[in-house]
Amino acid sequence: GDQFICDGGGSLSLALELHSAYEDLEDLCATEDERFTNSKYGFHGLIDYMWLSPSLHERTTARLDLPRVAELKSKASDISPSLLGASWPSDHWPVAVDVELPG
Repeated sequence: GDQFICDGGGSLSLALELHSAYEDLEDLCATEDERFTNSKYGFHGLIDYMWLSPSLHERTTARLDLPRVAELKSKASDISPSLLGASWPSDHWPVAVDVELPG
């Protein structure tokens, strides 16, 4: 998709034909299935990417699951739920994919 940051409304254009490993989740903004890779101080967005060529994208065999914003909000005890805290020392969720290489 052309949507770069769900909440920021930016866009991203590339001269290369690359696909996000999580492109199927990028259009879920503002739905109950909205996912995120960054969360802090009330902001939740899918802003971390793994770009793959079409041939590698087709060979993706697995990827890390991304949490739902609704899950974060349901577990939060304050008004601005965040990943950042004593139990998770980063405001980013990891992204990773397994790709089957030929040969």
